[in-house]
Amino acid sequence: MEVVSGSESVLSYSTTDEAILVKNTPGVALPNTGGPGTRIFTILGSILILGAGVLLWRRRRLI
Repeated sequence: MEVVSGSESVLSYSTTDEAILVKNTPGVALPNTGGPGTRIFTILGSILILGAGVLLWRRRRLI
């Protein structure tokens, strides 16, 4: 059962043995993930894949 009031939402779930109440308050900043190093790895990986493709294409053309 979910109850929404204004900008907050409360989710409550209960079974015969236990009850769980979770309150969600929007506006909290999420942590940054990935960091600045992922962009360089993506660029280098793309260059390596492109280079391998060119080498395979040239080798196939020569045979």
